[in-house]
Amino acid sequence: AHAHATSREAAGYGPTKAANLMQAKQWAIEYARHGIRCVSVSPGAIDTPLVRASLEQQGGEAQLANRHPLGRLGKPDEIAQAVLWLTSSAASFVTATDLAVDGGLIGFASFADPYPLPERFR
Repeated sequence: AHAHATSREAAGYGPTKAANLMQAKQWAIEYARHGIRCVSVSPGAIDTPLVRASLEQQGGEAQLANRHPLGRLGKPDEIAQAVLWLTSSAASFVTATDLAVDGGLIGFASFADPYPLPERFR
């Protein structure tokens, strides 16, 4: 999601993600005539060991989940299913784009806390 919106203290991370997204689009254009498709995937916060290790500095799981309109962290399997679809014939006309699998995070265009944290999480 940092390819689309950034946050404080991510001066190198956000621009690098944006460059990766543009590189995928460039490859898609360059190789399309050879039948090669290229699509990038922008996940939100996914429940992985790396994210779990950084929860404290992100205000805890409830706080991080609250930044997503769906109100939770994503699951690795949800990203895998999206990538599986992209590699299938069902997505054969999909190229030069980005698939956000982010629980709506990019829709906020910010990594700020969009909602007041529900009372039960305070």
